[in-house]
Amino acid sequence: MLGYITHFAGNNMQASTFGQTMTNQQRSVSPARARIVGGASYDMDGLQTLPSEQTFVARFRDKSPANNWWALTNTLGRSGWLAIQTTDTVSTSVYNWAKLISLDAETTPDGMANLSALRPYHAYTATWLCSPYWYDTSDTTTTFTAANFATVSVGNSTAASNWWTLYITSAITTSLTITISHNSLYTYGTMPYNTDPLTGAIYLASTSQSITYNGVKAAGSVLAIDARNNTVTLNGVDAYSNIVLPNTQANFGTLYYGSVTRFTFSQSVTGSIVYRRAYV
Repeated sequence: MLGYITHFAGNNMQASTFGQTMTNQQRSVSPARARIVGGASYDMDGLQTLPSEQTFVARFRDKSPANNWWALTNTLGRSGWLAIQTTDTVSTSVYNWAKLISLDAETTPDGMANLSALRPYHAYTATWLCSPYWYDTSDTTTTFTAANFATVSVGNSTAASNWWTLYITSAITTSLTITISHNSLYTYGTMPYNTDPLTGAIYLASTSQSITYNGVKAAGSVLAIDARNNTVTLNGVDAYSNIVLPNTQANFGTLYYGSVTRFTFSQSVTGSIVYRRAYV
C-alpha cells in the first residue's frame, strides 16, 4: 500500500513542514493459529491464513525537525489510529490501530545535536507495528424494515471484515436466530442455504454462521450485536449472556470480500447493519 500518513494518535501529519516521502507497507504473513486476530477472527483450522502482524514504514525529509522529530518522539511506544491517504481510487483513506516502535535518524553525527538550530533538512524513518488489517475511515450503513433478511456488500475489500454491528430496533417476541452466509456460484456437492429471490444468488450452507439471541425485547429498544468488539448490548446494557453460538463457531461472523453477505432472520425485524470494509 502506497500513500501518505495524515494522522497518528491525534497528531496532524499533513503539515507541509513534514516533507514526507511516499510510504510503504511491510507485513508478516505467517499464520496466526489459535489466536484472536483482526477483531476476533480465528484461524484454527489453517484453511485461511491470516497475517498475525504487519509493519508500516514512513520516510521523512523534514524542513522543521525541531518540531516534527520531537512530536514523533513524544509518541514513541504509544498506540493510536494511524490514518493513511492512499493512491487507491476506491478507498482513498484508510486507517489502522498502530504503535510507533522505532525512529531511525539518517543524519551526520552533529545533526542530532543541532536539531534545535532548525537545520534545513533532517532525514529519518519511522516504523509502526499495526494490527492485521486496514479499514475504511467511515461507516457504511444498510437499513432494513420488517424484513426476514438483509444483504451487505463489501466489494473492493481485500480481506474479510469483522468491523460490523447489527442493530435491531423492532420487538423480538421469541428468541431471534440470525444466519450469516455468503453468496457463491453453485458447485457440485455443496448444498445451498437458500436463494435470494431478488438476485438469484445462492448462499452456501457450508460457510454459514449463526447467532441466537435468547430473549425478548420491546419495540424501540436497541439490541446491538458488535462483531468487532465481540459485545452484545440492549439499550447500552450488557446482554451477552442471552447469546448462544454453535459449539464449532468462535465468533459472530465475518463479511467476506469478493462476495455478498446475507443476514437471514428467524422473524421479521427492523434495524440496520453498520460496517467497514477491510484491506490487507
